[in-house]
Amino acid sequence: MILQNKLLGGDRMQQTLKKEKKDEILNYIKEKRYITNNDFRELDTIVNSKMLERALKYLEEKEEILIKEKKGRANIWRLKEDVVLDKISQKDAINLGYALELSMKEFTLDVQQTIRKILASNDDTITGHLAMFEELKDEKIVKHFDSLKEAIKKRKYLKLKISHSPPYNFDNLKPIRLVFLDNNWYLAFEYSNRDKNDKGFRLGRVAFIESIDFLENNKYSDKNRFQAKDIQKYLNWLDKDIQNSLTFYGVELKVAKIKASKSISRYFKQNMKKFLITQEFQEELEDGTVIFTVKYTNSLEILPFIQRWLPDLIILEPKELRDEYMKKLESTINNHKGD
Repeated sequence: MILQNKLLGGDRMQQTLKKEKKDEILNYIKEKRYITNNDFRELDTIVNSKMLERALKYLEEKEEILIKEKKGRANIWRLKEDVVLDKISQKDAINLGYALELSMKEFTLDVQQTIRKILASNDDTITGHLAMFEELKDEKIVKHFDSLKEAIKKRKYLKLKISHSPPYNFDNLKPIRLVFLDNNWYLAFEYSNRDKNDKGFRLGRVAFIESIDFLENNKYSDKNRFQAKDIQKYLNWLDKDIQNSLTFYGVELKVAKIKASKSISRYFKQNMKKFLITQEFQEELEDGTVIFTVKYTNSLEILPFIQRWLPDLIILEPKELRDEYMKKLESTINNHKGD
């Protein structure tokens, strides 16, 4: 009977904890960082402390999204993801072996969101787009990583050599931020060569950097440090607009209209997690397929994504993107015929 009453109590709580109450509680915690049962006076939909405490216990024990802690003599409740975030240090997050030690089964959504927050917001030198971490075990690469962090923090000009064919040499480089994209670490930087009237922005793989030197004599300036305002436009772009490592800075956006077949349409319906930040649901058709759009700066930014879902994503527009994709598919088929 006691167990039955507890179950009925849980059902009643679930029924009374309507969406608006839950949203109000969670929004309050996000703003204030924690909540106590005496905070009911700050909420419009909660009438007394007992009602709020029941709701908090339900969110803690049943939905498991809150954690109860002691603050003095009082109980407080915090978001579970915030508690985990506080317990994982910045050093752990960028010590890339930490994430690699986690198996994919243990890599829960909460952990992904937590590490994403650490990488994206806890350090002004790093932007994180979570996937599995690139393993930086080579001692030279780790040293480069630390040097780049120092240069970014102090806004120092650099001389940089990146291995390529032929190698790229940058003698007047402004390091902007370390960015984690597509399983790899990149340095976002502005380069300039006034002799060639050449200036621009690009990403360089940290693993491909051969040498880093702090610029002692800057022939373009009497200062060896640049101003924060000089790179703010790039920071804004990195925070809001970059989609993957092949997103081009300063390029006008195009829009691709794509149809997802019925077999995979559930992944592209409204309110589902986006695979690309510019992805937008448009409509679900009577045959169960879904239409969505994606913005892009160049074809390579989205064609690999479309190809991963082969053959269930169909490019409807624009024609030039569809034609390019068809040529790639034809080449693939011809290559396999040759074998």
